[in-house]
Amino acid sequence: MNKLWQIRLKKHQQQQFRYLRYVFNDHFVIALIFLFGAGVYGYAQLLRYLPTPCMVMRWPVLLILMFTMQFGHLATLIEPADNVFLLPQTPRIYHFLQKGRRYSCLIPAMFILLVNLALYPLLVKTLHYSWPLCINLALSCLLLKDGILRYELALVYQERRFHWLIYGFELLIIVLTLWVPYGGCVVALLFDVMMAQLVRHNLQNTPLQWQYLINNESQRMTNLYRFYNLFTDVPGFNSRIKRRHYLDWLLKKIPQDHQHTYAYLYARGFLRRTEYSNLFLRLWIINLLVLCLFHYPLLVIGINALFAYLICLQLMPLFNQYVGMVMTHLYPLTFSQRIQAFITLLQKLLLLQWFTQALVMLLTLPTLTALIAIFINGLLIALLLKGYLPRKLAN
Repeated sequence: MNKLWQIRLKKHQQQQFRYLRYVFNDHFVIALIFLFGAGVYGYAQLLRYLPTPCMVMRWPVLLILMFTMQFGHLATLIEPADNVFLLPQTPRIYHFLQKGRRYSCLIPAMFILLVNLALYPLLVKTLHYSWPLCINLALSCLLLKDGILRYELALVYQERRFHWLIYGFELLIIVLTLWVPYGGCVVALLFDVMMAQLVRHNLQNTPLQWQYLINNESQRMTNLYRFYNLFTDVPGFNSRIKRRHYLDWLLKKIPQDHQHTYAYLYARGFLRRTEYSNLFLRLWIINLLVLCLFHYPLLVIGINALFAYLICLQLMPLFNQYVGMVMTHLYPLTFSQRIQAFITLLQKLLLLQWFTQALVMLLTLPTLTALIAIFINGLLIALLLKGYLPRKLAN
């Protein structure tokens, strides 16, 4: 089992590193740098204006920690054929699963430590936490996460019962840690030990549920591939297509004639394919959040231009989405008409983004400064649509 785990782990890590190269490309890294800078600046400004003490801040910290606990699930690296080929090794599969649980702890533990490190200035100023109390909070979160992963391992041996109680335990332990610090750490330790005993009891008295184990790992990898599919094509993974009939009123605005064939096709594809519509929504919302944090005109103009470019770049694969369809080659339409239809779609999306940017800037910047920034952003979008995109699509 040790050798099998090493082989599976090496194969899994090589696969993840291959996709991560596409995730952390130059454009995404630049966006992350801007987001990180905006977050740090906004956080620093928030700390300046918060009163001290401010016991109300326990509630936002509670929500942040509850969200942090949802990050990371049990990774078993089990494959569909294992329920046949590893069936004789069922008594020994426990050691394989325990290695998966330990491996599953690594990334959530680092994430928890980073979140607690980020919360340290807030806790010190508003709740007068000392560094031992902050360490106690981080330790409680780590023990709680370990207990949650042990519970997910216990589900492999028993039916899914009273799953909602785990969220109750999470809430109870984090509340105790924030209001009764060292008491919460003790309860988190007891919870972790209790979950370890539950796994050991299930191992001795309950048969392994192979199908649940396979389905759970398959769902975990599907969620991971769905994220990777936003940045590159994942072999064997198809994005979801949603009907979204409530958006049909947008399509009715497109004339139903020969000249607007590709305009309708691209609009329908954008609305129904989740990898394009969801990606635009994410970039749009992130752009507006960053604008709420930054108040320097030149920086605001640069951020708006960057996000407009990112939206065009990430939606570019939609242009060739229908090349593999034979019927589209029979359309009596020129290539320039196809380019124009795609640019028209991007124009509408960028105008929507520009309009919402303008509203945010008018609310957060002085009126004259905001108007100048809005005008410059409009010029940059026009240059992007009339100059860069036609040449890029033609090539």
